[in-house]
Amino acid sequence: MKKWIAALSASVLAVSFALLAGCSAVKSDGTISGNYHEAEDADMQQLFDALTTDSEKLFGDMDAEGWRFGLHGVADFSFAMAQGTTESRIGADADLAILLSEGGSGLSVGGSLDLNTESKADGETQSAQLGIDPYIDDDYVYFNLTSTSSSASGDSSAEERGKIARADLGITAPDLSGLADQLKQIFGDNLDAVRTNLSDYGVELAMDTSSGIKARFSFSTEGLQEMIKEMLGSMGYVDTSGYTVNVSSDTLEVYLMLDANGAFSACSMRADFSVTVLDPGFNYFTYLIDEDAADLTIEMSGMFSITSDDADIVYPSDLAEYPEIDLSDLLPGILG
Repeated sequence: MKKWIAALSASVLAVSFALLAGCSAVKSDGTISGNYHEAEDADMQQLFDALTTDSEKLFGDMDAEGWRFGLHGVADFSFAMAQGTTESRIGADADLAILLSEGGSGLSVGGSLDLNTESKADGETQSAQLGIDPYIDDDYVYFNLTSTSSSASGDSSAEERGKIARADLGITAPDLSGLADQLKQIFGDNLDAVRTNLSDYGVELAMDTSSGIKARFSFSTEGLQEMIKEMLGSMGYVDTSGYTVNVSSDTLEVYLMLDANGAFSACSMRADFSVTVLDPGFNYFTYLIDEDAADLTIEMSGMFSITSDDADIVYPSDLAEYPEIDLSDLLPGILG
């Protein structure tokens, strides 16, 4: 069951992407419009079959000559934690084109990623902004990086670009051939298991099957509380099952959309929640057990989405001029 909650909550913690453009199925707040109703057994069976029995339809015949599948990843979110006099906040905006294809490495990526962070401790504030234009082709991962930072000791800025061999980073195209088995491990291998997992984690499923399949997974207040406990349990060395989690706002929704032929169209997440964990007995900034640790506040707002797209990646004309970086020089302590 933990695989189920991990799969749904991964969207909250995982990497992300900026505002959608054009006529995308996903709105700027991360929602997918539809005439949703509470999912009945027939609806759930249709979704289960589409993701397992008929999963080869999701991305087409990947063994066919010339197979290509494009994706557009977008995010705009902020995540914050505060405990006592210490606060930390991270914001992300991203817009990435991803192309999966047969032969070669089968993976191409291009786009932008902007991160901003702010931390406060004992009355001092530090902030940083990082802009990355990442690209991936058959041979290299390229990056064009700009950064600025500000603290009590002064301001600084830097610009750098380079490329690292994909083989050194171990980046490969995702293996979609075993997707059906992976989904069964996440959702359960039959309808009863799916229904049980939904109930156990306070997730309500609503669907619209009027044209293709649209599914909306909505966390209840209790479901959000359990997700927060799971997340904190993975971050520290304390038993979080007995935590008291007060929820002041509780919007957390995950969407999935398949077209009338069973092909993947979009998945997305909308989040706007704020919780306070009372007397956690652990300092989540020092990672030390502390029976007198202050209450912990967690807030998140924003969206992310991945939609099917032509993924027309336009590489900068000067990528050949990017200096190659040897990981053994970059990380000598790790790679020797």
